Amino acid sequence: MDHRRDGGVDFIGGGDGRVAVAGIGRWAAREGAALTTAVRFLSRIPVPLLGETGEERQKRSLRWYAFVGVILGALLWVAAELLHVLRVPAPGAAALVVAADLWLTGGLHLDGWMDTADGLGSRRERERALEIMRDSRVGAFGVMTAIGVLLTEWAFLDMWIAEGAPFEVPAAAWGIARWIMVWAVAALPYARAEGMGAALRGAGPGDVAVAGVALLIPGVPAVISSQWSVLLGAGVAFVAARFWAGRVAKRLGGLTGDVYGALCVFTQVCALVAMEVIGRWI
Repeated sequence: MDHRRDGGVDFIGGGDGRVAVAGIGRWAAREGAALTTAVRFLSRIPVPLLGETGEERQKRSLRWYAFVGVILGALLWVAAELLHVLRVPAPGAAALVVAADLWLTGGLHLDGWMDTADGLGSRRERERALEIMRDSRVGAFGVMTAIGVLLTEWAFLDMWIAEGAPFEVPAAAWGIARWIMVWAVAALPYARAEGMGAALRGAGPGDVAVAGVALLIPGVPAVISSQWSVLLGAGVAFVAARFWAGRVAKRLGGLTGDVYGALCVFTQVCALVAMEVIGRWI
């Protein structure tokens, strides 16, 4: 067997080995750049931005959205466990977990939810609704619905913490909420010619499938521990989100970056509610 060294790296098998190692290196560089892009966009976790900027990297970052969601859910689980060790009562711990979630994400998706609520709640024609959503000011309808979302999330996180705070619940809920955005980018049209979401156009079924692999991280332990409510709740959330996204796309002639964020919030809350309700029946 041919063993050679070049720059401190062993190449095995001559030219074929050199090509294989180089190919793995290029793949790792691309995926590392895509992962850091996804982390920096979806959260406030301080990671360095690897590689060069460009639309291709933005599109490739979609494959890591669900993984970032699972990581966010895992971090919130860690926070809940620490609060339990400190003997913080479940209602207070749930409020702190909600606050931690807002800090970790910078309120990115909730902002999209409020803008979408203002646009759809205005009951204006398509163009006017899109203008309202683009407006940086938040209306009363957006604020009211955001309060409703936060209260619902707090209430069901309170129940989750009181029942022992299993890791699979937030990991699956936050993961599928980010994965649904990848599905929406691939499956539904974009409503504007420009905008933050326009750079993500071009994603296909392969991106949706690759992104979905991350959901195995909470999915496999849920199966092993027979937490069927986690799997069924995630399924219910997907069906509900798919229906809602279709209705919004029909209303606006497609989706926007704000709607992607709103869809994330909608799916996350639906998953939390469905997992808890189903868990009480099975």
